[in-house]
Amino acid sequence: MWALHGYLYRCLDQEESTFSHIKQVQDLEKLFRALEKEYIETFGKENVTYNTHMYFRHVLEQRLVNGPLYEWSSLKYETLYGLLGMLYHTGTTAPGKQALQNFFLRDAHRHICRGKRTLILRPR
Repeated sequence: MWALHGYLYRCLDQEESTFSHIKQVQDLEKLFRALEKEYIETFGKENVTYNTHMYFRHVLEQRLVNGPLYEWSSLKYETLYGLLGMLYHTGTTAPGKQALQNFFLRDAHRHICRGKRTLILRPR
């Protein structure tokens, strides 16, 4: 299932000339339906959310209207949710402040020149 998902995602991310060639060779709509069917069989119909419905049923239409995914999709940035979740601990009274401090701390450790960066917070 995931290999088919990866293939379809890459197809939608291609330039127009490559995408039109792929459309001539492959029935992408049929592949999306097969992926949807496999998803429902694996996870159950009750777990088909609005987002998965939009992906399986409408992302191909959006690709035809808006062009390659890299020009308009936010899918590439969804991995940032994991980073944001790791930057603060639940139960804290100031998650925004804690997330910013942890982000700058993590960034300072990765930064090549290791220059000092400080976070200035103004009281409310």
